[in-house]
Amino acid sequence: MQERSQPRKALVVNSDPDVQRLLEEVLNECGYQVRDATNTWEASQLFKTEDFSLVIGELEFPGFDGMQILDLVQRLRSKAKVVLITSHVGAEIYLRVRARGAFDCISKSLEKSALREVIVATRN
Repeated sequence: MQERSQPRKALVVNSDPDVQRLLEEVLNECGYQVRDATNTWEASQLFKTEDFSLVIGELEFPGFDGMQILDLVQRLRSKAKVVLITSHVGAEIYLRVRARGAFDCISKSLEKSALREVIVATRN
């Protein structure tokens, strides 16, 4: 049986191996090919050669600000939807991230089913 379309590609920018594994697992279940980067420079290098429809990145970790992911996607005029993850999603953080152009901002402690819902919602 032939596939009718190319698999969607997702880029994960994250420093936590457990979260990385969970994201890759759920993204694969949702039909995405997954690439990973540990910082904005690596992400920008991948954007030079690949077209991503979804980028999931950590909002903050040492030496990195997830808002840089949004800036990168906007600067490259990519149509990728960006979902940022953080340990605590408060109203202020959520509104700030959405105002900057992120599709969503979610908690690291999200259950697989809820994560899957967010990923599927990015397709619409």
